[in-house]
Amino acid sequence: MKKNQIVGITQRVTVNKNGVRCDTLEQNYSTYFSALGVTLIPIPNDLTSVSSFIESTHMSKLIFSGGGDIDPDLYGGKRKDPASYTADRERTEKELFAYAQKSDMPVLGICRGAQMINVLSGGKLLDLRETYGPVHGHVKTFHDVEIVAGLITGLPKGPAKVNSYHDFGFTKKELGQGLVAFAKAKDGIVEGIGNIDKKIYGILWHPERDGIDREELTKKIIEAFLSDT
Repeated sequence: MKKNQIVGITQRVTVNKNGVRCDTLEQNYSTYFSALGVTLIPIPNDLTSVSSFIESTHMSKLIFSGGGDIDPDLYGGKRKDPASYTADRERTEKELFAYAQKSDMPVLGICRGAQMINVLSGGKLLDLRETYGPVHGHVKTFHDVEIVAGLITGLPKGPAKVNSYHDFGFTKKELGQGLVAFAKAKDGIVEGIGNIDKKIYGILWHPERDGIDREELTKKIIEAFLSDT
């Protein structure tokens, strides 16, 4: 795994008490990835040129961070509360993903970030509250995942326990084009996706939270992403 890497990371959009739109990123991301020899560069959501920003900062990889819902219009879903969707973030991530694929740049999606990768690959999302009921076992909890495909060399076989904070997800039926599901929960919700040829990695749990970095499964995935060139 290479050290001293510069990696770009997307941010969620919030509105402060004065009505000002702000880009925000939890400090946990910097704490986690800096321990792995990574310098994170937060990516603004109001860029006039995504490509110029990437090239000027010399970042070699991208992380799509978690936090917030994705506009259902992007995957043919039903809108409920338009105020909760942020078109500027989604535009930025769409442009970043296109740049990464064109430039052969590795991308890691974390929770919402993995969902966004699935959507940008032509996949869909399920509202797990509607599909499984309000208590569906994927929010503020830990659950087992099972490795179902040997996508990444050295992934430990069998179950692993991960944290879970997502109300949206997808099964293999909603999987985006070219993506492989390598981990899933007992209810069939996909928890890990990727395409090694396109240097895409995605996990529905948060490595930066709850000390989950001690899990061998997560360490192998993050190492694969950071070792990709």
